[in-house]
Amino acid sequence: MKMHAMLYTGVFFIIGTLFFNFSVSVANAGFFGNSTQNTVSQTPYLSGIFNKSWISNLFSGWRIQSEKIIDVQQKYSVTITPFTDGGRVDWSPQNLIAFDRKNGDGIYQVFTRKPDGSDETCLSCKNSQLTGRGVGQPAWHPSDEFIVFQVEKNEHPEGAFIKRQLNPGVGVFQDLWAMNVKSNQVYPLTNIPIGAGYGVLHPHFSSDGKKLAWSEMYEKPSLKKGYEFGKWKLKIADFQVDKNGVRLANIQEYQPGDDVFYENHGFSPDSRQLAFSSNLKKGTVVLSNNNIYLMDLRTKKLTQLTNKDYNEHAQFSPDGKKIIWITNKDNVNHGTDYWIMNANGSGKQRLTYFNTPGHSQQHNLDIGSRETAADSSWSPDGNRFVAFYFTVDNIRNVLTSNVREHILMITLKH
Repeated sequence: MKMHAMLYTGVFFIIGTLFFNFSVSVANAGFFGNSTQNTVSQTPYLSGIFNKSWISNLFSGWRIQSEKIIDVQQKYSVTITPFTDGGRVDWSPQNLIAFDRKNGDGIYQVFTRKPDGSDETCLSCKNSQLTGRGVGQPAWHPSDEFIVFQVEKNEHPEGAFIKRQLNPGVGVFQDLWAMNVKSNQVYPLTNIPIGAGYGVLHPHFSSDGKKLAWSEMYEKPSLKKGYEFGKWKLKIADFQVDKNGVRLANIQEYQPGDDVFYENHGFSPDSRQLAFSSNLKKGTVVLSNNNIYLMDLRTKKLTQLTNKDYNEHAQFSPDGKKIIWITNKDNVNHGTDYWIMNANGSGKQRLTYFNTPGHSQQHNLDIGSRETAADSSWSPDGNRFVAFYFTVDNIRNVLTSNVREHILMITLKH
């Protein structure tokens, strides 16, 4: 079986189940949870200290620390600034950034910090029910009173390979939980079966906080074309809070096309549409033709926003007029970059050039290395976004290659 060796968070770990279930060697995205070297044990967040010299050293491999890049073919000037090390991110309406990152024991936890980098706090460390369990992929409730994240199941198969799949970008052996941020009380929301064919990914709230959407896997990946990431459904439920706690109710399932891969990217600001990515049809290889769609939640009508290459992580701007997403379009090494488009799919413009040889944004890549833009989240004012970005040193040996996870602050100006 031949596949492109592509790396995309949100799905790049899932392909790992092919090794677990079929014992085959696939040069593909995704088994880095255990081998990721974030320099976590060396970073000052463990002592709660934000150190500017540390953050500069962390990104010292970059040719720039903060640079304004202006391209005559695009309408935006882009300023890129290192924010911290870590992974999946969400920027709250009340201006607090949540993200996941490995602690000193190699277990993912959810942290928060202000946009200026101050007041970092480990949120998930405050509840004993989460001790020793991986926690990640945070999603703020619009009120900031609650946060939802993925939590490792208390019981599941053990082993080095299983540990790699516990990365929050995989969702296998994980459930959705909610936390009351003020009281630190936690509430399990789902209870999926234990097995390599089950998982949850990418919870997102509607703008009024009444609905929660996510993706859920119900059948493991296979060698069959179009099922490389398994079978998934989009789910939407009522998010209910009362004196007895927090729960999901009236769960609805959606498969707008065939029974293939669906990754949730959240609601439009008016909550009328749901953004997602999918290969949509049987026989369509996910890694070479995964596209962004909008689904009208009333009519179920689909609007296709991209039509080729690998596309993922679509995020509406706060005013609903723009969408940022990642794609490997025009990148010979199949790495991904951030692009922006109008909400109807027109006016596509490239924002970053992480994989363009000779460009000032490109890391000092060796042959066989790749830069991957992944999850992102807009600031409340819509002028910038935080972005999860990682580098794989050797895409031909993904099981042992060093993976460096970082979060960037990207500011846009017309």
